Amino acid sequence: MREIRLLLKMIKLTELPCRVKELIYGLIDETYYGRYSAANIVVAPTDKKVLDCLNGRPFVNRLLRNGVEPSTDNGPAIAKDPNRLIFTGTMDFSPNYDGALWFIKNVMPPLVRKRGDIRLVIAGQLPISRLLESATENVEVLGLVPNLRAEIQRSQLYVAPLISGGGFRNKIVEAIASGTYVVGTPMALECLDDKLRGTLLIARTAEEFARRIEEYLRNPWAFNDRLCEAMRIVREEYQWGKKVKELEDLCYQVSQHKAEATG
Repeated sequence: MREIRLLLKMIKLTELPCRVKELIYGLIDETYYGRYSAANIVVAPTDKKVLDCLNGRPFVNRLLRNGVEPSTDNGPAIAKDPNRLIFTGTMDFSPNYDGALWFIKNVMPPLVRKRGDIRLVIAGQLPISRLLESATENVEVLGLVPNLRAEIQRSQLYVAPLISGGGFRNKIVEAIASGTYVVGTPMALECLDDKLRGTLLIARTAEEFARRIEEYLRNPWAFNDRLCEAMRIVREEYQWGKKVKELEDLCYQVSQHKAEATG
């Protein structure tokens, strides 16, 4: 639904029939199958709200956010490049490349005018041709990289300019776990709990995004406490070990409920 709204706004009507078809099939599947399962697991609060409306079974629709692998890097710390921004993801996935292209077009120009040496790095496999063609002196499209965490760690700031899509933004918690602060759109950060989201910078418009980045780059040390708190929350609440335990507990609850219902 978000992609359809974005396509209409951008007047990209050739892609519209395919997205409408996907939406129709998705609505049918989620509504029908969601009414016949013992539990439906979603990874983001927004997804749960939609599913609750579709199948009318909010008590069966369960929220279980994704996790992140703990850092295993015991080597020397990677020095931050003070003017380096980074955005990561599979770059033939429309929410990722739409967000990257939006950022390049709307946020980078005012930043470059103020900081001629600022650089945006886009890292991730399968970048589409439009993204590759957007590379400039200030925008580097790396494609697939051997060590994504190292690329994030050497970046001063992680940007999440997502303007469509849903689900859990694994890239956000990966960036935090790598020790890199995050500024993102409300849509990018909506999957996080309030406590973690409150430690990060939110930008609702391109102008605000540029201001937030400039604010951070002027004095990144002012955000050290917020970054440390974000890293603590990710370490304690978003590790895969904790998420697996939550999944096990959910499966046990469902099996107990079914046993009681049939007993």
